[in-house]
Amino acid sequence: MFIRRIRKGRGRPSIDVRVTYLCREADLTGKIEDVQRPESVWIGAIKVRLRAPYILVESREDALEFMRALAMNRDVECSLTGERAEGVLVGNCMIWEPDGREIDLGVRQTAK
Repeated sequence: MFIRRIRKGRGRPSIDVRVTYLCREADLTGKIEDVQRPESVWIGAIKVRLRAPYILVESREDALEFMRALAMNRDVECSLTGERAEGVLVGNCMIWEPDGREIDLGVRQTAK
């Protein structure tokens, strides 16, 4: 395990991301900084594509809005698979509700 310091640039604070490498797979923990597409999240400066994302909504814009509301600024733990999709790391990412329930971001979510 090591801690990698990532600079955000131009006056933004740097962040620490804890990474544990196990062969080609890895665990990544941090805070979700951005959601630009419903199928991927940014953990600091590292983009992770969710493995098999599936959100039941009518449009891509609704899916993006739902994912932002669900995941932004939440602590996350991703198990990276060692795969890449279009050059982006692929992983299974989990967040937790305040009551302790675990939410897998790559499993079917139903927007209300």
